[in-house]
Amino acid sequence: MKVVNVHQRLLYAPPEQVGELIDSLASPSDALWPGQAWPRLKLNRPLSVGAAGGHGPIPYFQRPTPRGRWCAFVSPHP
Repeated sequence: MKVVNVHQRLLYAPPEQVGELIDSLASPSDALWPGQAWPRLKLNRPLSVGAAGGHGPIPYFQRPTPRGRWCAFVSPHP
């Protein structure tokens, strides 16, 4: 069974500023991930195609996306 789970946020900010937020994901200066509510996002390398990791028990890896515009992850589990 294929499961698609899409999270979207409307951000009232210029694209450059949003791109910086996206690019900060899983870094020590992550300003986007809701770390106060969910386990921290951890990746095996900086945010890039194929970066693997997850949050808590949920594993996934990053798919190709336009850098600084949006990001997408795929989980090996449904």
